[in-house]
Amino acid sequence: ALNPNTLLVRLGVDLALFGRALESALPAPADLAAVPEPRIGYVGALDAYKVDFDLIASIARSHPEWHWVLIGGTGVSDGTSASALPRLPNLHYLGAKPREEIPFYLKFCSVLSVPYRRNDYTANLTTLKMHEYLATGKPVAASDLPHFRRLVPLVRLASVSEEFAAAIAEGLAETDASLAARRWAEAAEHSWEKQAGRMLDFVRSVEGKRDGRS
Repeated sequence: ALNPNTLLVRLGVDLALFGRALESALPAPADLAAVPEPRIGYVGALDAYKVDFDLIASIARSHPEWHWVLIGGTGVSDGTSASALPRLPNLHYLGAKPREEIPFYLKFCSVLSVPYRRNDYTANLTTLKMHEYLATGKPVAASDLPHFRRLVPLVRLASVSEEFAAAIAEGLAETDASLAARRWAEAAEHSWEKQAGRMLDFVRSVEGKRDGRS
């Protein structure tokens, strides 16, 4: 049986850091500035057990006018070789970046993406990047995974490459400015400060019950 004194605390976000992507004066990194627009961004480990490179390559071929910016190390967890990654003119591998520089890259992408495989691992996955993306206010296209469904319509979900391409296209055409504010507000509800506060409140409430104070 589940312990009644159990609290699910989801991953948080460094709101002060990733919210910097909303600053108008933030400069574009030189290597990103060399990539044509529109840019479809991904930040994270480039591991084949998780990232759907077939999906990315399929969309890149069908939409050569979109340029994918992939930021992260290769084979961080599963030994994926850089030589195994798809190579197309509109796929740009910029390598791993210091965490404090990531908002600079996210700001200058048009749509942010989570192109994950749909398997037993990802079905139970939570990911730091989702609320980091949301803190930028940018449109997000993601694979249809259980953990992401509660974020619709702030995030557009897709099951196959055609749907994912449509989600990107909708993000590129987005004109509803309120969505950016709602994404930031969702991220703000999951700041590390708020998550820590929830844990402390929960611990105090359990201690209070044990001491007979509530």
